[in-house]
Amino acid sequence: MSSQSPLLRHPAEVSVRKPRRDGVGAWPAAIGAEGMPKVSIHLPICNEPPQLVRETLDALAALDYERFEVLVIDHNTAEPHLWEPVAEHCARLGLKFRFFTLGKYKGSKAGALNFALRETAPDAEIIGVIGSDCVVRPDWLRAMVPGFADPKVGFAQSPQDDPDADDRLRNAIIQRGTMTLIRKRALLDVEGWAEWCIAEDAELRLRLFRAGYQAVYAKKSFGKGLMPHDFAAYRQQSVRRAYGAMRILRAHAGTLFNPFNRDLTLGQRWHFVSGWLPWMGDALGLVFLLMSLAWSAGLILNPERLAFPVALVMLPSIGLLVFKIVQFFVLYARRTPCGFRGWAGAAVLGLALSHSIGKAVWRGLFTNRLPFPQGQAVAQEPLWMLLLSWGALLGVGSGHHWATLETKLWCAVLFAQSLPYLAAVGVPIFFAARPSRPPKRAPAATEGSEKKFAAQGRVAHLLLAARRVGRA
Repeated sequence: MSSQSPLLRHPAEVSVRKPRRDGVGAWPAAIGAEGMPKVSIHLPICNEPPQLVRETLDALAALDYERFEVLVIDHNTAEPHLWEPVAEHCARLGLKFRFFTLGKYKGSKAGALNFALRETAPDAEIIGVIGSDCVVRPDWLRAMVPGFADPKVGFAQSPQDDPDADDRLRNAIIQRGTMTLIRKRALLDVEGWAEWCIAEDAELRLRLFRAGYQAVYAKKSFGKGLMPHDFAAYRQQSVRRAYGAMRILRAHAGTLFNPFNRDLTLGQRWHFVSGWLPWMGDALGLVFLLMSLAWSAGLILNPERLAFPVALVMLPSIGLLVFKIVQFFVLYARRTPCGFRGWAGAAVLGLALSHSIGKAVWRGLFTNRLPFPQGQAVAQEPLWMLLLSWGALLGVGSGHHWATLETKLWCAVLFAQSLPYLAAVGVPIFFAARPSRPPKRAPAATEGSEKKFAAQGRVAHLLLAARRVGRA
């Protein structure tokens, strides 16, 4: 592959299991119109604004690639007026575009993608998946498809205005639910998408690596997308990711932690697990806060008999908070040139999500269902935790007359533990006080524009980058 290729190869670490070598995908890296493998692009939609989807479809129609089809799969949309304009638009775009509406359908997005896989043209060799809010560049397929010339490559990923990979990724790169290309044979080999998992993209990536397939990644962005435009949408997105990651951890625990299992390399295991460590830290922080509140009640009610548990609660609590703050500043100093204010804003946003993500982690580890409380239920819980923390701080401090170093340290720990809840209460108020703006797509990243993009409106995506600190 030429030095000018936007693709990064990761051949250094592969599993001992070999991919199928049936000749699928054996086309030259320099392809002409007659040598293009057919790509089937799958676009699942659910309750999406029709105009948003039409923009996505228009961009696909402008691809400078001859052999492709687009399957639009509407699932679980309640109102026909949302999908009917999309169906009409597909008809206007021609025979390359096919529309399906499934009504209430099992398996959510993964179920819709499995349906699309069954409806894929028999001669298609690559499956593309994009989100309904993604406007691709015309050269997306022409630039990415040559990566499949090696039959060991199972999928290729390009960022949606988020260039964050480099050669150190050890064949363990992030596969997202948009802007991804997958070899159809590889997808069939691993039996399609997992309908039990709401993080179906990450789960599929793990199974592809277990099956011995490799990956390629493009630093260059080939699309622009819609950023979450309010805190509630961003919180729900983050909670789903954390919950889905823990379900994956449960389902593939043997592969990830059994030292005798050879499906993944040590590097791949490290990148999967370490990428989830910040979420696990949020879960531990929630446990330590509950322990602190319970112990504070004892210190208030029976101060003569209970001592301050420095080693048990104080040190781990302070350590978790320091780690969380330091990782933000270290990460963004390396990855995102958005200045101190941007880093600080991302840190506050991350703290505001700590409680919700911590709960999602515990639910993912021990349950099979993730409820999404709305409205007052979401807002009141952090407020009550904040009031309890400050009440415990004042109760312990005044009960012990602020007399000893242990008392002051304990109150400092309680204050530090309350900061995520202060952020969780304050951030929604900040967003509510700002003038309402319609959601806008992120500006497309081009060569030389990464710094400009990083400085513009990236707060809603900064935490997602922080979750990847362990994968760098």
